[in-house]
Amino acid sequence: MIVLEKVYVVMELCPQGDVSKLIAARGALNECFSCRLFKQLCLAIQYLHGISVAHRDIKCQNLLLDMDYNLKLCDFGFSERLTCIDGNLVLSDTHCGTLHYAAPEVLKNLPYNPKVSDVWSMGIVLYMMLCGSLPFGTTNKKKLVHLQVKHSINFPTASSVSTEARELIHSILHPVVEHRITVSSMLESPWLLRGTVEESNEDWATTASFSQRALPHKKLKEDKQTAKSCSDVQQALSTTVP
Repeated sequence: MIVLEKVYVVMELCPQGDVSKLIAARGALNECFSCRLFKQLCLAIQYLHGISVAHRDIKCQNLLLDMDYNLKLCDFGFSERLTCIDGNLVLSDTHCGTLHYAAPEVLKNLPYNPKVSDVWSMGIVLYMMLCGSLPFGTTNKKKLVHLQVKHSINFPTASSVSTEARELIHSILHPVVEHRITVSSMLESPWLLRGTVEESNEDWATTASFSQRALPHKKLKEDKQTAKSCSDVQQALSTTVP
């Protein structure tokens, strides 16, 4: 007698889709909302790096949003457990990820520190949130590396990105790995600290107040209807995977 076994993976429901679809539907996100999401991403990556795990494929498509627009990092297919020999980190020589989010050292096929390369990808995500587009638009790998190494990051003319946010992006997207900002330093950056204070003053305690202030768009009504229709399923998911 053959017994067939099925494996079920129960995950948290994220009815608001991912950050990529949110940007595609609404364009650039406002700074307060972007700051909130980016801080959550920083905390997630800080935790992963703290347990010696690098994600290696951070991108807007892998950042899901739950009912309250909290960010959930997903897709660990390229993640790597980091090891040290004699106190030194063993560099990675597996070049993976997504072209437009990959750091220059990865695109150059050099041995690299996956933690530092994760930071670069976070910078691309932040630029996408604030500008609604990629900082380096070419699909040619050679040209892309050339633009990255120039360290000349242009912002859309109509963009209202603050000076503090621009400075943070420049420090994240630094082509020299030794000069690239760390995740802990990001969390202490003036832009994130200011955003945290503003978020506290605004009191985002309820989903309604947060959604109405951060996402004042017509599509919000559709999102709420979708979330409501999924509520029965969400209640049934008593076991979740962080």
